[in-house]
Amino acid sequence: ERRRRLVKGMVELMYDAGSAAFYDVQEPGSKQIRVLTPTIFFPLAIEELDRDLAKRVVDAHFDRESEFAAPLPMPSVAMREPAFFGGQTPFIWRGPTWAPTNWFLYHALKKRGFDSHAERLRRSLSALVEKSGFREYYDPVSGEGHGARQFTWSGLLVDMH
Repeated sequence: ERRRRLVKGMVELMYDAGSAAFYDVQEPGSKQIRVLTPTIFFPLAIEELDRDLAKRVVDAHFDRESEFAAPLPMPSVAMREPAFFGGQTPFIWRGPTWAPTNWFLYHALKKRGFDSHAERLRRSLSALVEKSGFREYYDPVSGEGHGARQFTWSGLLVDMH
C-alpha cells in the first residue's frame, strides 16, 4: 500500500503529461525542474507504475535524437539541453554517459519488457569499455573515456549479461 501511495504521489508531483516525463522537484513548493535527464526514466523501476505510463515516457524520449538517442547512450542530460557537453569537464553530469545509469536503466527496462531498449544500453556500455577501457564516464558521441582510469563502475557491464 505504501508503494502504491508513493507512486501516486510521484505521478502527481513529478510527472508532466504534456511532455511525458518525470521531472525532479525543488523545494519549497515542489516546483518541477524541467530539465531532461535520465531520471525521467527512473520511476520505471517501480513495478507499481502503470505500464501505459511507462511506455509513454519511453516512446516520447528514449529514441529521440535530440534527447537520449546518442550514438553511445545514455547521456546524463538530453543533448538538446543548453548545458549538454559530453566531453571532459568539471561539470561532469551535464552530458557524459555513466555506467551506473546504464546499469540501472538496463534492469528497469528489462523488467518492464523494453528488451531492445535495455539491450541498446548494454551494447553501448560494452562499446565504451572496449574503446576506452574502464573509465569513470564517457563521451556519448565519440566514446572517449574521461575521469578516473580503471574505474570499477564500468565493471557493472558484467551484471548486464
